[in-house]
Amino acid sequence: MWGSSWVLDPSKIIGALYRAGVLARYAEQ
Repeated sequence: MWGSSWVLDPSKIIGALYRAGVLARYAEQ
C-alpha cells in the first residue's frame, strides 16, 4: 500500500526529493 501510494503520486516523490535537496544544501553550509 505504501509503495503503491508513492508510485501513484509522483508529486509526493518530487516534493520529497526537493526537500531532501534543500536540506542537504542547507546542512552543507
